[in-house]
Amino acid sequence: MTQDELSVILKDVAGWLAVEEAYWLYSAAAKLPEGSTIVEIGSYHGRSTIALALGAKQSGSVVYAIDPHHVHEAGGYQFGPADNVAFMRNILAAGVVEWVRVINSHSFNAYGAIKAESVQIGVLFIDGNHLYGLVEHDFRCYTDFITDGLVAIHDSTGAWEGPTRVVQEALADGWRLVETVGYTSILERAK
Repeated sequence: MTQDELSVILKDVAGWLAVEEAYWLYSAAAKLPEGSTIVEIGSYHGRSTIALALGAKQSGSVVYAIDPHHVHEAGGYQFGPADNVAFMRNILAAGVVEWVRVINSHSFNAYGAIKAESVQIGVLFIDGNHLYGLVEHDFRCYTDFITDGLVAIHDSTGAWEGPTRVVQEALADGWRLVETVGYTSILERAK
C-alpha cells in the first residue's frame, strides 16, 4: 500500500494524525513477524488504528486499541461516547475489525489485560491523554513488554509538554531516537 492509497482510506476519518505518521505506523506494523502484538493507547476515531490494522493484516499481527472514550476535555476539544461510535464505524468501514481487539478502558486499567496475555509488543503507539503523569505511566508500564520493538509517541516533538518530556527522559534513560515523523518520535532500546 502506498501513502496515497492510505490517505484515501483515511480521508473521512477525523483526527490529528498526519498521513505521513499514519503511513509510518502502517509500514512498521506490516514489517512485524507473524503473530506480533501491537498496542495503541488512544484511538479517537480510528486513524491510527486503521493504519496499524492494515499493517497487521499484512504481517498476521493483532492490534490492541485502548481508549475509554469517556467524557472529558483536552486541548479545547470535547471527547466522549460519540467518539466510540465513530471509531467503531470507521474500523468497520475500513474492513480491519478482524485485526483489532478493542479495549474500552483507561490504559492503566487495560495494562492487566495486556499483561495477562504474556505478549511481547512489536509496536507501541502512545497517543492517549497528554498529561505528563499519564504519558509517563503508559511509557513505563507498556515498555515492560518490549525487547526489540518500537515505541512511537505522538505530539512529542514540542507540541505538548507531557509527551515531549517523556521522550526527553527516555533518551536520558537508555532509549534511542530512531527517527521523527511529523509530531511523532520513534524510539527503541539502545543496544
